[in-house]
Amino acid sequence: MFTPKALLLDLDDTLYDERSYVESGFRAVALFLEQERDLPADYSYPSMLAFLELEGRGHIFDRIVERFEIRHADGLVDQCISIYRAHLPDIAPYAGVAALLGSLSSRYPMALVTNGAPEMQSNKIEALGLRQYFESIVFCDGLGTPKPAPDGLLAALADLKTGPAEALFIGDNPQTDGVAAAKAGVDFIRIRTSRFANLDSDAPEIDEFSKITTLLEDH
Repeated sequence: MFTPKALLLDLDDTLYDERSYVESGFRAVALFLEQERDLPADYSYPSMLAFLELEGRGHIFDRIVERFEIRHADGLVDQCISIYRAHLPDIAPYAGVAALLGSLSSRYPMALVTNGAPEMQSNKIEALGLRQYFESIVFCDGLGTPKPAPDGLLAALADLKTGPAEALFIGDNPQTDGVAAAKAGVDFIRIRTSRFANLDSDAPEIDEFSKITTLLEDH
């Protein structure tokens, strides 16, 4: 059991299913290509999902340009990336997360510490309706030091006026969240979600955020 005085939380795949954001972004890009390049979204969107499964992230929009032989495509991939990052996503928290955050925020000062482009992450937080639960939100990429660097956690601790030994960090990826917590001297609980479920970790773990209270003692 943990008796922290403050909670630090990761966002993606900890409080909501990050795959839903990816699919939302693909739909926004597919609509753009339909409107601007007459490429039906019913063609491009399934292809984006297929490339994601086959190759992972990284060059999906390049593959779409190649697959559909889009002409005069200079700068088009950059436009697609900008739309993906700037769109207001259609996403929702995992079941029970909002109510639980409301309960936890009445007991603990809380900070959100997240990797990713700040504009993109801010849009996620707004779409999820979670901003009101956090006294501090730290965009690690905005600091120039994404996790596994500890800087984001240390910035959150400073905002909450809490020392590392008094805090607990909750995240899903032991290779980023777990390492950052260790470097910052903060206890870590791992949420074993599907994306990183195969990664080994020595940290205490639960299979969904809604079970976090089983590891917390009232204070």
